Amino acid sequence: MRALSLVVVVCSVGACGIIPGMDRAPWEHPRLVFRPADDSELRAAAATAISKFNVFADSFYSKAPDAKARYMVKIQLAEDGKTETFWLLVSAIDGNKITGTLDSNGANVRSARKGDVMTVNVAEIKDWFINDDDSYRGGYSMLVLEK
Repeated sequence: MRALSLVVVVCSVGACGIIPGMDRAPWEHPRLVFRPADDSELRAAAATAISKFNVFADSFYSKAPDAKARYMVKIQLAEDGKTETFWLLVSAIDGNKITGTLDSNGANVRSARKGDVMTVNVAEIKDWFINDDDSYRGGYSMLVLEK
């Protein structure tokens, strides 16, 4: 992730997330971005990510076994009335199911721990991101939050 200079913690009312590979917890990061949970720009970014998921999946399926690229999807989890977004490091795609491991611990969703294995439906993702150290693709929500 070192090739990417964008470092943003995504927090909205009742929701918080962290960029993959970040080494600090959201409350330790000096730059928090708060957005309403029903933010129209973030909803549009999620819709774009889902509509272009075939780009992500095609790249994932065609990657070399020794590829250093990181394939991640952003998901939203809830606990005790609080929501939080997380990046999931993708290990498998099977039809409309994505399996991977959480890339950070939860701040609002305390039961979510880095390394937890989860499977989600494509329709549930909030964003996707491919980082191969030279460039990145996706990250539609990060573009909104960088404004």
